[in-house]
Amino acid sequence: MTWLKNLKIALLLCCTIPAQAQMVWPGDVNNNGIVNGVDLLWLGLAYDANGPIRPGASTGWTPQLLGMPWEQSFFCGLNYAYADADGDGDVDEKDLEEALLPNFRQIHGTFTPDGYANAEPGGKNPAITLLPSATEVLPGEALTIKVILGDEILPTTNFYGIALKMHYSSGLVNNNGADISFTTQTSWIDPENEGIVKDLYYKDSVSGDVEVAIVRSNQIPVDGHGSIGSFSIIIEDIIVGIAPQFELRIDSVMLIDQNDTITAVVADTVFVNIKQKVRGRGIEPDGRMKISPNPTGPDATAWRLESTEPLHHLELIDGLGRAFPVSPQPAGEFLWLVPKPANLPPGAYWLSGYTEKGVLITHLIQVF
Repeated sequence: MTWLKNLKIALLLCCTIPAQAQMVWPGDVNNNGIVNGVDLLWLGLAYDANGPIRPGASTGWTPQLLGMPWEQSFFCGLNYAYADADGDGDVDEKDLEEALLPNFRQIHGTFTPDGYANAEPGGKNPAITLLPSATEVLPGEALTIKVILGDEILPTTNFYGIALKMHYSSGLVNNNGADISFTTQTSWIDPENEGIVKDLYYKDSVSGDVEVAIVRSNQIPVDGHGSIGSFSIIIEDIIVGIAPQFELRIDSVMLIDQNDTITAVVADTVFVNIKQKVRGRGIEPDGRMKISPNPTGPDATAWRLESTEPLHHLELIDGLGRAFPVSPQPAGEFLWLVPKPANLPPGAYWLSGYTEKGVLITHLIQVF
């Protein structure tokens, strides 16, 4: 497939999208039969546009008459009214929060492929690199994997948005595959720190399917390279099997500029070895420590900590080895109230409780 080797794909996102009966399905911005990460890219292209209100509009997953067309259209001719998912006459945050996300992965009619484009290595296309914080981890440990787009030799030019379809080894992730989260990093994607980046993250903890989409919203592209986000993962405590490997794989990529033009990208796969647990690390094997709420959100101000042993010191460490000060306050026998550090970033953390018999370890996840 030599067309994948070209630096720029001369293909507009919507040239293959059929005109489906002038009906709007809220969230299916490109009208191709499914709501997914690519729809966020289209939403970003039309962001802040406005036009006629859609009569009788709702965000429920039902077909709705398009109504009066807007003056603006995507480059292929599809009307911007499809981006107005809630029908209020404006393309804005509400279309994402109230229609696209609630209807994510809903389908209708005949599906038309989105146009994901993976490039072959060794050409002049930018690449995505998955960079783990460690190449080996123990069962129960935290792992961080950065997602890096482009580099100094082959940077990303005219970046406007990217959508990724990925897969992970859900059977090796704690909490029945659920303890994996993604945090967007917008440093070079939003160099002026304008807050214009929109993103979404979806995971199916049973199948291990993941979708990530990130898009600017001011119709102006940027050039650059570097991290666009990172995964925080807690490995399952009990691993059955010999020398298993955790896998995170990018299956499909769509990288666009402000003109709907797709650039093929070299995808990546990373494997992290899971070692067998060995006694004698100073951890009390029969000790137990439980913290709640876990996962914890930004509104939580403190954790409730239960332990089977008296604690004389606590230590909170993230997947990069950074320490965050915590001071437990006694609240009962083997019970402590732990104020949460201010401005704790989202991600996976280790909490170590030091006792006279050894170290008790548990983990927690801070979400948005």
